[in-house]
Amino acid sequence: KDSLAQQRVEVFINYYLKIMKEANNYYLECDILQKYLLKIASQNNLVFKYLVSNSQQLNWVIDWIQKYPSAQVTNSQTCPILLQRKKMRGMRGMEVGGAYSKGSTVVQLSLIHI
Repeated sequence: KDSLAQQRVEVFINYYLKIMKEANNYYLECDILQKYLLKIASQNNLVFKYLVSNSQQLNWVIDWIQKYPSAQVTNSQTCPILLQRKKMRGMRGMEVGGAYSKGSTVVQLSLIHI
């Protein structure tokens, strides 16, 4: 912890929530990002406090969870959400089912240190 820790948390969480919002049409990505956010909050008190004090930023996540409680997606004509992307942005050669395809966004974000 240092004098800039709180600022880093704010920047990281705002960026992370932006990525989550971009991924909200892809069930697996958004689900993984939500679980990872909970894990980060449970392990870092500054992140937990920031999320509690800025809980209004998470309202759309609660709505998303209520709208899509499971990954039972039939087809894109009846349900606007897809299971996952065919190719992951920024991860060349990562096709569906590839080693990192389900959590590539999390892998990229885990490189950012709080």
